[in-house]
Amino acid sequence: MKTCSEIVNKLMKEIKFFDWKTNALSFFIPEKIGDVILENAFVYTSNPHTEKTRPYARISVISEYGQLVSFQNCYLYDFIDTQKYPFEKKINYHVPVALTVKEQMSMIQKFSEVYGKLREFAFHSEISKEEETIIKEYSVLFTKIIPKDLYVYYYALSPQFFCWMKQCSSEMNLLDLCIICKEENDDRS
Repeated sequence: MKTCSEIVNKLMKEIKFFDWKTNALSFFIPEKIGDVILENAFVYTSNPHTEKTRPYARISVISEYGQLVSFQNCYLYDFIDTQKYPFEKKINYHVPVALTVKEQMSMIQKFSEVYGKLREFAFHSEISKEEETIIKEYSVLFTKIIPKDLYVYYYALSPQFFCWMKQCSSEMNLLDLCIICKEENDDRS
């Protein structure tokens, strides 16, 4: 399985049709389709001189090879309800906890490391106590570094992942995220 860092480096070489200096990828969220684990992320504008709007694309990559299998332009086919979350919607992408730059980078590094461990057993039907601890740690870090405005977009990348986490751990912060996002998705039905 490729590391997230290896996947991003490969994507930067393969996706040449947009400017990586003014666009950014979200953190990855895993999705299981059959026996294949995908890494899903959304793409958003990162230009510091423009107001940030909601994500405008979704990508899917095969974890094992780091191979891009989908680049979905949300203006053509959206992964979230466009009427409820219009493209003009302004989003605060800043880390919600007041941190120094060094602390923020350290927390993001830790989050990436924990995700690297979690993706090794994601979607397993049975997990160990150690793996449950990893899920809880991921949950805590997620809520510290992901702005609440983005929860619904992360959930939309892979609802099954958040539901799996909810089933695995009864004491996690992401429980609220799952409930909120599920209610919002149910409202659209």
